[in-house]
Amino acid sequence: MQGPEVSPDGKRILVGLRPRAGEPFHVCEVVVESGEVRQLTSGAANDVDPCYLPDGRIAFSSDRDGTLEYYHQERTRALYVARADGSEPRQVTFNPNQDYEPLPLRDGSLLYSSYRFYGQDGSGGVFSEGPGSIARIETQLRAVLPSGFHDRHVYGAGRGGFYVPVRALPDGDQFQAPSLLHGHDHLGVSVSQARELDDGRLVCIAPAGLTVVDPRLDPRDCEVPVFPEVVNLAGGEEVYIHDHDDMNPVGRTTSPRPVGGSLVLVSHAPWHRLGGAAYGIYLLDLETGARTLVYDDPALSDVDPVPIVPRPQDPPRLLPRGAEGEREDRAVGTGTIAILSVFDSDLAFDRSRVRYLQVLASEQIGTSMNANGGFRTRVLATVPVAADGSVLVEVPADTPIHFNLLDAEEGVVVHETEFLYVRPGERRACAGCHEPRGRAPRAGRALPAALARPPYRALPTRGDLIYMGQPGRSYSVIHR
Repeated sequence: MQGPEVSPDGKRILVGLRPRAGEPFHVCEVVVESGEVRQLTSGAANDVDPCYLPDGRIAFSSDRDGTLEYYHQERTRALYVARADGSEPRQVTFNPNQDYEPLPLRDGSLLYSSYRFYGQDGSGGVFSEGPGSIARIETQLRAVLPSGFHDRHVYGAGRGGFYVPVRALPDGDQFQAPSLLHGHDHLGVSVSQARELDDGRLVCIAPAGLTVVDPRLDPRDCEVPVFPEVVNLAGGEEVYIHDHDDMNPVGRTTSPRPVGGSLVLVSHAPWHRLGGAAYGIYLLDLETGARTLVYDDPALSDVDPVPIVPRPQDPPRLLPRGAEGEREDRAVGTGTIAILSVFDSDLAFDRSRVRYLQVLASEQIGTSMNANGGFRTRVLATVPVAADGSVLVEVPADTPIHFNLLDAEEGVVVHETEFLYVRPGERRACAGCHEPRGRAPRAGRALPAALARPPYRALPTRGDLIYMGQPGRSYSVIHR
């Protein structure tokens, strides 16, 4: 059993449950008073991390799509929304890696953890090429409406340097390399188990252990580790490499659950307790750090504390303007993406070279004999960038999309490996590439030139250039 979630009235509990050994996980509902268990989902897929939505439906994470992950070729998990009885499940996220742990927020959206692996489509390292290049691996927090519209980053992208000891690379002061894992070129962050506090902040588990994140602040400066407890901020390389836990006097914390104000229930293991019975249940004050033991079975680890009490269910608020009227239009099958300016970016590149935006899509290819080959890349279109940096494109819905910026000879100036998608009929826009969240276009700014004409079509057609893999590997093949 995993992922218990109590209903707003405190009378039922959703769980991911494996009814019998060898079977997949299904979403089940437990009646608190009687202990009756009712199976809600079925099939050959694993359905986990269920939660109740304010409108009575449920959301969960599932590998029922049947596709394989972009990097490891494990079954991909995405978020699904279904009726209260588990019927009519519909996929609402389309990341080709892993999405899990959905949680309804007070603004009406679903917070979730999203695993992202960058630079595995023939691009080499994300931040630089050649020796010393870095590939990012991140599990970040994102949010999306239950319809799948308005998917957005919340926290975690590019924050590996905050948690991992870094050193400057000799080829440029903007690049950094991790010194934590000697001989490795991966730099990233893992953020999960997020819960919303009464004041709108989030408490979660990050590389520094229990961490409070304020999503209203700049994503580059919004995290406060409650205790710098694990590898990176509590002893650096020696703790990890030699597995010495005595440099971590705080211990380990997991599965936070807010109970009101600054108080959270947590599972905690003191630094001196290892093994399968290390964790007990504690009440922790995030403001003072005071920790009070609630329950500890000396023979078992006690995790996932969940108070079985009714909780107020406020109607969703602060939805994006117009979101209440957004509905999936399957008859359309496409959506549009408007970039107000590709020049409005914190990335360092020669903006004078940019002439085109290349639109790329990732496609499932099934099991490969080579690692890191679960998807291939299709070039959908190469379209001109307006003089003011704006672009408007129509792309296929429910398809992982990413972009390149090209020069006049169609050489790559910036390679973007962050995937995004649109739902059928959705219109998405951003102020630029990598802009701080919440920043609006400047007042009085002229209408972007690209919006004065119909969108360029970036849709699959016969004869598209399709490639897969990385240079120098046996599965680097170009198809027409």
